Amino acid sequence: MGIIKDSVDAVVTAINAGSYSQSFTAQKNYRPALTLDDRSLGVFVWPESYDRTVDTRGRLNWTTVRVSVYVRKGVTVPTGSANTSDVDSMLDLVDEIIAQITTAETSIVEISSEGAYDGGRLYNDSDFAVVITATIRKMV
Repeated sequence: MGIIKDSVDAVVTAINAGSYSQSFTAQKNYRPALTLDDRSLGVFVWPESYDRTVDTRGRLNWTTVRVSVYVRKGVTVPTGSANTSDVDSMLDLVDEIIAQITTAETSIVEISSEGAYDGGRLYNDSDFAVVITATIRKMV
């Protein structure tokens, strides 16, 4: 098995082993069909990038794989409303997923979500979307 595929599989397995406030099954999907017609909760996982570092004596090889976890769902946010319960529940779910994958045996060394929350998509399409990036580092 390859380290990239194994890393993606480890994240999917870790996510699916958790218990969450909303029901879903994470799927490994290299090209998920994310249409706005589908308003249901979806959690999709795929490899984002791969790096390999070799020390100066060529003995240690560190491999870093970044795995993306895409969480999306159609939500209701009335225009001008202070009612944020749908979005709040999705943000809670994202926190639950992060907690699950960082406590599992996945060799994750970093979690990020920089610029991944798409407020424009939420405003225009009532579609909540967040991408979490899990960085996995292993010595090979």
